[in-house]
Amino acid sequence: SPTPDSITYDGNHTTVENPEPIATYKDHRIAMAMAMAATRHNGVAIEDPAVVGKSYPLYWQHLASAAFTVEPC
Repeated sequence: SPTPDSITYDGNHTTVENPEPIATYKDHRIAMAMAMAATRHNGVAIEDPAVVGKSYPLYWQHLASAAFTVEPC
């Protein structure tokens, strides 16, 4: 069941207006996983996108080159 700290997916593509940034807690895996959530939820915001530099510094550039829209918040 959904909680204030959870994300659920019901199978529909949704758009979030003015999304609350997702906290990464200095964990690159959270940023990368939530970027994948953006494939179904337009408007995902990542609080600290630079955290991916730990394991995949070109992550955002590679997503952009794969036709994802990646822009600063």
